[in-house]
Parts: sequence; C-alpha cells; structure tokens
Amino acid sequence: MKLPIAVFAVSMALTAAQQKTTAEALFREALVKERAEGNLPEAIFLYERLIAEFSGDRRFVSQAMYQLALIYEKQSDPRAKTLLKRLSHEYGEVEPFGARAREKLARQANAPVAGFPETVLEASYELGSPDGRFVVYHKRGEDYGRLYVKELATRKERLLVDNPGSNVGSLAWSPDSASIAYSFNEPKAKANEIRTVQLATGAITNLGVRGFPQAWTETDEIYFYRPNYPAGGTDFSLAPAKGGSPRKVYFDPSGSGCNPVITPDATRVVACKDKKLFVVNLGTQEARPLTVGAGEEFRQQISADGRLVAFAANPDGNWALYLAPLNGDLPVKRPLLLANIPEPGGTWSGGDARCWWTRDGLLTYGMMYGESNVYRVEMDPKTGRSLDTPRRLTQDAPLNFTGAISPDTKSIAYWFMNGAKRGLAVMDSSGASERPLYQQGVILDVSWRSPEEILFHRDAKPREGEKSAIYALNIRTGCHQSSENVVF
Repeated sequence: MKLPIAVFAVSMALTAAQQKTTAEALFREALVKERAEGNLPEAIFLYERLIAEFSGDRRFVSQAMYQLALIYEKQSDPRAKTLLKRLSHEYGEVEPFGARAREKLARQANAPVAGFPETVLEASYELGSPDGRFVVYHKRGEDYGRLYVKELATRKERLLVDNPGSNVGSLAWSPDSASIAYSFNEPKAKANEIRTVQLATGAITNLGVRGFPQAWTETDEIYFYRPNYPAGGTDFSLAPAKGGSPRKVYFDPSGSGCNPVITPDATRVVACKDKKLFVVNLGTQEARPLTVGAGEEFRQQISADGRLVAFAANPDGNWALYLAPLNGDLPVKRPLLLANIPEPGGTWSGGDARCWWTRDGLLTYGMMYGESNVYRVEMDPKTGRSLDTPRRLTQDAPLNFTGAISPDTKSIAYWFMNGAKRGLAVMDSSGASERPLYQQGVILDVSWRSPEEILFHRDAKPREGEKSAIYALNIRTGCHQSSENVVF
C-alpha cells in the first residue's frame, strides 16, 4: 500500500517541476517577443496564457502581470491599472513586483493626467520655424554646406544656403520666422563665423562674430556660445542681429554638453548643473532649481512665449518628457507629464535633430535610441563556426557591456545602464535570472576569481601613484571586499 503513495508523491513533484519550467519558458518566450522582436500582440498572448494557466507559480505570474501592465500602460490601455491593482492585492508579497505595482498606483493617484496627441515627423528635419510653416535641414549623404528649407503645407523644397566644402550648422530662427542664423566654417575662412540668411531673398549677412548660435531673441539679438580657451568652460553671449559688439551674459564651467537655453526676452537661462536644471537670472546671476524632483534632467526647451519649459527627466528611473511653468514659484513641485519615452535610460539623444516649439503649441523633440546587449552563440569547437544565430540574453536594461563568463561557464557578469541606475549585474549563461549586484557610475574592467566571485575595479579615484582598488564580489551573498595582490 505504501508504493502507490510514494509513486503518487513523486508524480506530484515531477508535475510541479514541469509546471515551473513551463511557466518560466513561457515568460522567457514572451519577453523575447516583447523586447527583442517587438511583437507586442504575441507577447500579450503569451503573458495572458501564463497568468491563466499557471496561477500557482506566483513568481512568474506576478512578473508576467507586471510586464503586461507596462505594455498596456504604453498603449494607454485601462487594463494596465486593472492588472496593477490585481498584482498589488493578490500577489502583493511577491517581491519586487508587488512593491512596484503599489508604487505605480501611488504615482498615478498623485500625477496629473496629460492627454497630448503625438505625431512623427521626418527624421531629417532639424529645426522648425516659430510660425510652424517651415523646416530646415541637411540631406543625408550631401555636402554639409548645403542647407535646405521646406514649406510644410505645400511640401515645396528649395536650397537656401549653398556653400560646398564648408560646414553650415548651429541653426536659430528669428522670432518672425523670416531669417535664420547659423555658424559658417570653411578651411580658408575664419572658423565658425555667425551669419544670417533671409528666407525670402536668400541674402546673407556676416556679423563678424565667431560662435555657435543657439537662439534668436525678441530683443533682436543672437544668443550663441563659444568655448573659453584656454581657461575651460563655455561662454554664452548675445550679439545684435544687425551687427555690433557682443556681450557676454553667462559662463558655464562644466562643459557638460547640456547647453543653457535662453528665454525670448533674454532675461534668464535654464542651465544644467550636476545633472539638474536651474533657472538663472542673467541680471543677478541668481540660480534657482527648476524642480524638487529626484533623478536627472536635461534637453530643456523654452516655449515661444517664455512661459513654459519642457525637459527630459527620470525621477522614477524611467525617462519621460515633462512641462513646468517658468513664471510661477520655483522650484516646481509637480511638473506635468507630457509623454513617456519608450526606451528607458540615458540611451537617447537628439543627434542632428534639434528641439523646437512653435507659437501655436507644437513641441518637437528629436530622439534617437540605441541598445547594447549580451548575446550567446553556440559554436562548433572543431570548426570554430557558429551552429545557430546569436540569441539575445540581456532583457532588463537597454545598455549592457563587457560580458565576462565565469570559470564554470554557468554565469555571466556584465555592466548595465538603465536610466539613472548603472552598475554590475550577473545572469545565468542561459540568460535567466538577471539581477543587479552593485551600483557604480563608471564602467571598468571585470573578471572572475572563482565561479562565485567577481573581480572588478571600484570607481573611487585612487590617490596619486596608486592604482584603482580591485574588489571581489560574491554573487551568492552580495558581499564585497578589497582584494589584495590580485593579478587582474
């Protein structure tokens, strides 16, 4: 009589193991469909199937619910909130997904709703006119000395500046949309001359000033910058659009690449310091923080009437576009959410595309995304040739670097970047169980001392004559300590 009981117990154990394996396989397949292939309908089907068929596997069901809620959230589907509530109530103890669901629900309860329509413009457009009628741009593969203008309503295009062999850049529209300021550079001329061109006639004026235009103010001055050699930093000045001596209005010592933008009345700039935005009074040089939010802020753009500033930020670790008033009390406690940025992290940039804001309220941001992932390829040791196509392993962050395989080949250590978070992570060699181990801002060499210990450089600046410290980190316990006399 005991034998059937023993057999029954083993059968139950095997069934549970098979169920767990199947739930995990379904989740991994859904994640690949969602992130690697971009096939959202298929990913949604797989996540929903996992939730329906494997309710007993609380870990993968809660993870599937969270991923599905994120998809619905990006699609403005009300099912996102339903799933978050269910995850919070029924699987609230499953970490970290229960806590993430509660945090999202709390933020949604406090955040204002923004229903702003979005559209996509041609990627080549670099800067739109304040009246919204025209765009200017260079053509891919052509000489950068040729600048084109297009009237959006008629789609009529014409060549506005034609200087083969030169460089025409740093564009700025006049407030009346009648002229454009730009920097001109060619081998035989003085570098980076500021010039203007009239849209109607094509007449060009050389201001006799060197620099890179950023804006054309309502005071009929061109706001431009020029690196301060050899002292370092960047000078920002205003030059009369009709010609005359420029006047310096602001100095940025950081050289961070986050150029201060000026208000149309030329009285203030919104500048970046330590990855946060500040509003600076140009008369007194008094600086006040724009917001009280955490995280990073940059890509600021001021509205044509000077009342609002739009900017990119990641207060919760995910990048989005926000809007804050400039004429009220600073800092702003609750900026308005304009739009979520599909790819989190500091992985996007404008490239040649500039931000612009028309007088009728059309705000344009140029974005260009990039990813870096760790892949696995099965190889034939006899021939050295691959046996299949590369299979993406990393899924949790958009940027992953310098993968290092453990001595027993069971684990992979790598650096990741996800919004404001970056550091050292580890996963199984199959790509399962991705998990961060140690947060660090600088990506340095990483290696293995044993199947359980990673060796890496700490980003702390060493003293003069010393090398940067090498630390050993245990992937099982998370403990790390200084490792002496290690050959790296």
